[in-house]
Amino acid sequence: MKTEIIMSWRNLWRNKRRTWTMISSIFFGVLICCFMTGMQEGMYSSMINNTVDKYLGYYQIQDKDYWEEKIINNTFEFTSLELTKWTNEDIYLVPKLDSYALLSFKEKSRPVMIKGVDFVREKKMISLDKQLQHGEMISNDSEGIMIGSALFRYLKAEIGDSLVFIGQGYHGQSAAALLPIKGVVKDPIPSVDKRIVYMPLPLAQNFFSAPNRVTSVAVLKDRDMDGERIKQGLVPQLGDDLVLMRWDELQPELIQQIEGDRVGGDMIKFILFVVIGFGLLGTVTMMVAERKRELGIMISVGMARKKLARILICESFIMTFIGVLLGTIASYIVLTYFVDNPIPMTGDMRQMVLELGWEPVMKFSNDILLIVKQGSVLVIMMVLISIYPWYSVMRLKEHLAVREQ
Repeated sequence: MKTEIIMSWRNLWRNKRRTWTMISSIFFGVLICCFMTGMQEGMYSSMINNTVDKYLGYYQIQDKDYWEEKIINNTFEFTSLELTKWTNEDIYLVPKLDSYALLSFKEKSRPVMIKGVDFVREKKMISLDKQLQHGEMISNDSEGIMIGSALFRYLKAEIGDSLVFIGQGYHGQSAAALLPIKGVVKDPIPSVDKRIVYMPLPLAQNFFSAPNRVTSVAVLKDRDMDGERIKQGLVPQLGDDLVLMRWDELQPELIQQIEGDRVGGDMIKFILFVVIGFGLLGTVTMMVAERKRELGIMISVGMARKKLARILICESFIMTFIGVLLGTIASYIVLTYFVDNPIPMTGDMRQMVLELGWEPVMKFSNDILLIVKQGSVLVIMMVLISIYPWYSVMRLKEHLAVREQ
């Protein structure tokens, strides 16, 4: 086998132009596919991290019936004692009370979404102070509220105006209050901005007659922490009435969006690989056709057909290996550069991302497994293409081939 590899290596450099053409096509194919995959996966990771960190939490603790029926009755008690019980050095808990009520101001009214927020602990997530447009931030002991900017414009209200809220509290109790507007925030989601009302958590619990009760507790963790280990530590403490839901269970639409976009990217890469594959097949076909007379003479003087076929296959694999290796190294270097230096967004895209509260940059991933995966596809393609030189040599009629000019 060593002799066959040496002969293959020497044969490659008899036609340097053809060899470098094939290596270059493999190199750029790997580089382009890795760059596109790294950009896709980097943006997916950014979307997931922003959604988890700013809205959902990695896990959420909920009543076992709340996910199916999001009503105020499906809440659970959560006190500072529970906070101490569940919290450890790995996680950070953010309690929330979410429900609905009817808002009225002068002759205008609208159903709104009430979010009871612990403003001290919520700073780890949505950072309402960065979304503040008018007025002031409220604290946990405030008797005022903050509303979305679109809702503020619809009501044509002013800072300090009082709004009437009517709803249904815990176990059917009446919920009514007259609360002043202390601040106006701009939610990045327009449909939410039209209906959102933020209350301090104690005020929301009092309004809904649900003392110490919350609809969910967001569980934040450091990105390097093992989620399964955290889950194993929390689940035994929850009992039978509470459940721990992961972020992908809470946001299946995001997963579907990512998977749909990933399919589109895979289609583009599939077309690119097909083009590269036909290029490789053409090069291998040309390599065999140009050397038909040479192959016929070598068979005539006694070289075994299988050994000759293995030499041709080795030539193809050596070129593939060089192209994939160089492409993999170059891809890792390029992607590592862009991981450290993300591409800034501009124009409308930048504005939209800023409104979502995300960093306006296009992030990349340099996961070595993603890079190796692209190169392995070309190796598999070359395995299939190598059938042709094997078939050609085994079926070659040497008495006809030696007459080729």
